[in-house]
Amino acid sequence: MKQDMTVGLDLPLHILVYEDFDKQVKIAYRDGSWLHSIHNFDSPQIVEKMNTIMKDIVSNILNDK
Repeated sequence: MKQDMTVGLDLPLHILVYEDFDKQVKIAYRDGSWLHSIHNFDSPQIVEKMNTIMKDIVSNILNDK
């Protein structure tokens, strides 16, 4: 948010857990790189860190099933 405060409009990142038409539970989230296309946000290290954290959270959710 130091580079562009408007990125705060799209943070925190979200994870969607839902059930599809076949009654399968699905988990979805956006890769953090989309922030660059919408905001003046150019920090690959931070994007990679966000992506790693999101992957870890989803992995932990799936392992707890």
